[in-house]
Amino acid sequence: MQDSEAIWEYLVTKNPVAAVKMDELFETAAERLIEFPYMGHAGEISGTL
Repeated sequence: MQDSEAIWEYLVTKNPVAAVKMDELFETAAERLIEFPYMGHAGEISGTL
């Protein structure tokens, strides 16, 4: 969450419209990961997803 807040703070000063869009994308991605925690490809390092 700290990363998304830092990105928001940076983007909103440069491009408020892009900041809103990125915030929506982060929220959608987080919701998908909550619902489907194993989606995506397997990690290259043993024990990672």
